[in-house]
Amino acid sequence: MILLVFVAVIALAVRALIRWLEREGALHPAQPWRLRNFPAAPSNALPSHIPKPGQIYYAFVPFEEIEGYKDRPCLVLAANEQNVVVAKISTRNYVPANPIYLPPGTVDDSQRRPSFLEPSNIRIVDVGAFRRHAGAIDADTWTMVMNRVW
Repeated sequence: MILLVFVAVIALAVRALIRWLEREGALHPAQPWRLRNFPAAPSNALPSHIPKPGQIYYAFVPFEEIEGYKDRPCLVLAANEQNVVVAKISTRNYVPANPIYLPPGTVDDSQRRPSFLEPSNIRIVDVGAFRRHAGAIDADTWTMVMNRVW
């Protein structure tokens, strides 16, 4: 009899745990993050101090694998009053998979180095991490970027 009660209690506990994990989303594979899921505000509704989509800024962008950040150029993809979604811009010699090349001079770089955008390397950055405006991209490049990240 005691064994039967013990088994019933364990079964109820396991059932409760499974329900909790399902509510938390832990039992379902993660869906890839998409820009369309970010709660963005319309550009014209954002305060003037918040970077707008299509603009390039230097910001303290967090690393993905380790703690810390790097002051780097990035393209603003979307924003709200707390956070900004950006794509990293790089001038490194390596080339990532499927880069979007930017014309020299697009980024406010004194050396006018050619740079590229990494559409697969998206970060959400706090509004306070932005240092200075560094340019903007043209409409054709913006369309190409949005087609890759949307």
